[in-house]
Amino acid sequence: MTITIRILLAAITVIFTIGLTYASVEFPLLASRALMDHVEAPGFDATYHPEETEAFLGTHRLRLVGATGLILTGFLILVGLVTERRAMAATGAVLFFLPVFGHFAASMFFLAGLAALRVIWLPILDVSHEVLALGDAVYLPYAAAVYPLVNLGLDVRDTLPWVVMGLGVAIFIASTMTWMTSKYQGRGVADAWLYRISRHPQYLGWIIWSYGLLLYVLRHSELYQFKIRWGVPSSLPWLISTLVIVGVAMIEEIRMVGSEGMLYESFKEKTPFLAPLPKWLARSISAPMRLLLGRAWPETGRQVAAVVALYAAILIVASAPFVIFDWPPRTGWWGFPYNVWPLAG
Repeated sequence: MTITIRILLAAITVIFTIGLTYASVEFPLLASRALMDHVEAPGFDATYHPEETEAFLGTHRLRLVGATGLILTGFLILVGLVTERRAMAATGAVLFFLPVFGHFAASMFFLAGLAALRVIWLPILDVSHEVLALGDAVYLPYAAAVYPLVNLGLDVRDTLPWVVMGLGVAIFIASTMTWMTSKYQGRGVADAWLYRISRHPQYLGWIIWSYGLLLYVLRHSELYQFKIRWGVPSSLPWLISTLVIVGVAMIEEIRMVGSEGMLYESFKEKTPFLAPLPKWLARSISAPMRLLLGRAWPETGRQVAAVVALYAAILIVASAPFVIFDWPPRTGWWGFPYNVWPLAG
């Protein structure tokens, strides 16, 4: 492959990544503007005007809109996984995660700014905003990374999200470049560079980037119900969205085995699924899946959906102590997950 072709592919990759990243941030803003053009948000703080808030919800049938949106999102995820339609499942995952961008709202008014996107969370928030915190176990890697540095006098809580997001984007760019190169060369299976340490480095890059975004949101919001403030927990939406993306990668593997046969099977045997992990850790993580399926890997969309549901249940149960028992406590010197003891504020 000539240098000119390499430069061209690299340019296409960078432009594609920049466009995708920009769209990820800009699309929520456009969606919010479209909503606000049709539904005029009240200019009051819902904390001090609960009656007006309830009247606004009823007048615009926002609970019905929210329930319809939530059901549609769940439908896209479930049917997409079961029928092995990757685009449908991925769309559902993005729609469920999209309201997280409401944390960047410039106003604290009810449903103002990007918080208008949270209408699909209304059925959940009417039960309790703590439901959206039932993924708080995902913050444990963040705490594990930050706490040792605390003992060295280094506070990286505000720096780490940017590092994680940057790493995710870098992985995505490198893996997309490798994938495009493989397609240009006519290879059915991309198995060079990052694809030697991950069978799905593009998905890995997106997951890492979105985790950095989750940490950024954590450090720049408050754990309040959005009917009171504009910040709400985001760990469960990230958890569900990420597990669905993992499910999409599994569906892709089923299709690749069907189209490439032993070539892809050989690739699977020598390359980790998402990230290179110690064998004992990889086997521990996959143990529930093997117990559920009775085999090492799902072979149908229904099995993929079952695996996603199983791991969602496991991680939600693991997160329950954070919510039900307030352990570790979210206030005081610990303040999990916003702070990491002994840091506060």
